[in-house]
Amino acid sequence: MTCLCRFFVVTLLSAVAVTTWAAPSFLGPTGLLLVPTAEALANDQASVGAYLAEAESRLTYVVNYGVRQGVEVGFASLSDRATLINAKYAFQEEADDNIGLAVGIIDLTDQVNRTIYAVASKQFTITYRDRVFRGVGAHLGLAAGGGDDTRVPLDGFIGGLTLRVGDVVAISEFTGDNVNLGASLPLPGNVTGKIGWIHDVGTTIVGGLTYTHTF
Repeated sequence: MTCLCRFFVVTLLSAVAVTTWAAPSFLGPTGLLLVPTAEALANDQASVGAYLAEAESRLTYVVNYGVRQGVEVGFASLSDRATLINAKYAFQEEADDNIGLAVGIIDLTDQVNRTIYAVASKQFTITYRDRVFRGVGAHLGLAAGGGDDTRVPLDGFIGGLTLRVGDVVAISEFTGDNVNLGASLPLPGNVTGKIGWIHDVGTTIVGGLTYTHTF
């Protein structure tokens, strides 16, 4: 754990900003697979989507809305009719000299397992042996409250890495106990496809589509 945290901290502190990307996580908030990032929807921007877990044919609907710049609210409706009400406040926007910082809550009304989190995000460029790797992202945070239910498994140190290869964004994340892998792909018409191999929900493949619109 110590080595993992040290790696994320060094990565974040050495970052150089590039263009960011954002799409709802499988739990609702803008993020990776399950781990939220410091990104939030812009003012009057909305995203809706649906994700299906292959192992249990479990369908989740997600809705997010940017009520003002940096403030995102939404919900995720699970197949067992539990509804996770979510909110995020990105109080420092990522820029050339800034790391993105946000705090948030998943499952505000404690339908499944209320989880509070804080997360830092940074996009950067790596140069290695005269080769330039662009579109790399690092995310590091802390979560509390979600360890007792695998539907909201975020607990302790959380984080993730993203790497853009062409239009595809490869994703790896750490939820506190498990490492999940996946990918995100922008599609025509403001649609984003996302797929992941998730250990936290019974080692299953989860995939779906989201649509983002600015009013």
